Amino acid sequence: MVGGNPALQPETAITKSFGIGWTPSYVPNLRVQIDYFDIAIENVITTIGADTILQQCINSGNFCGDIHRDANNSLWLSNNGYVVDSLANVGKLETRGVDIDVSYGFDVGQFGKIRTNLVGTYVDEYIVTPISSDPSTKFNCAGLYGDTCSSGASTANPIFRWRHTLRTTWSTPWQGLDLTASWRYFSAMKLDSLSPQANLSAFPATVANGGISSTDAAIKAYNYLDLSAAVKLMDKMTFRVGVNNVFDKDPPVIGGTNLPGVAGNGNTFPQVYDALGRFIFGQLTVQF
Repeated sequence: MVGGNPALQPETAITKSFGIGWTPSYVPNLRVQIDYFDIAIENVITTIGADTILQQCINSGNFCGDIHRDANNSLWLSNNGYVVDSLANVGKLETRGVDIDVSYGFDVGQFGKIRTNLVGTYVDEYIVTPISSDPSTKFNCAGLYGDTCSSGASTANPIFRWRHTLRTTWSTPWQGLDLTASWRYFSAMKLDSLSPQANLSAFPATVANGGISSTDAAIKAYNYLDLSAAVKLMDKMTFRVGVNNVFDKDPPVIGGTNLPGVAGNGNTFPQVYDALGRFIFGQLTVQF
C-alpha cells in the first residue's frame, strides 16, 4: 500500500562542482567548457519498497510495523494482507559526473557561416541508498534501467552513462535563412535486475532460464536526427519549420514487469525516447 505522508520534511543537498573553460586564441571561435559535479541529497523523499521492508524486518527488526498479514498469515492471498510503503524521508542519493559543452564556428566565404555545438553529460556514479542509515542497501544505477533504478529514490528515467546533442547550423547568405541538423544520442542500457550488484540482482531469474525476456535484458544505443530551417521574414518576424526523428525510429518496447508505472507509458520511456515517431512542426514568432 502506497500513499502520501503529512510528516515529510524538505530534502537537503550538498552540491560540489568545478569547471574549466578554454578559448584558445590560436583557434578563433572555439570554446570548451568542462564541469565536474558531485551532488549528495539527504532525506530523500521516497518509498522504501515492499521487498526491502520485509528484508529489513527479518534482518534487523526495522519497519515490522508496516507489515500487515491476513488471517492466513499471508501478504498476497487476499487484500487484507499488505505492506505499507508510503513516502518517507529515509533515502540518500549521490551522483557524480561531467558536463561537456563545446562550440566552434567558422566562415565559409560567400556561402555564409557554420556553427556547431556539442552538449553532453557523462554519469560516473548514480548511487541510491533507500535507507540512508543502512549503507548496505545502496546500489549504483549508472547505465541501468528497470523496476528499481527507474523508480523510487532514483529517477523516472533510465540513467544513461552518456548522452549528448550535437547541433550544427549553417547560416546561409540568403535572406536570414538558417539550416540546422541535430544528432541526439543515448548510450546503451542494461536491465538493473541483471546487474551483479547484490541489491539489484534477480538471481536465479535470468535470461537463460526464461525468468527475464531477452528483449528487456538491454536497450541498445539510440541515435536521432532532427532537421530544421528558420527564415527571417521581416525585422521582428521569424518562421521556423522542422522534423524531429527524421527516420521515424520506433522507441524501445519494454515488458510491463520491468517498466515502473511512475516512469513508463505505452511500454516505453516517452520522457527520453520519441514514443510517437517522426514529428513535423512549424512555428511563427513575432516580437512586439
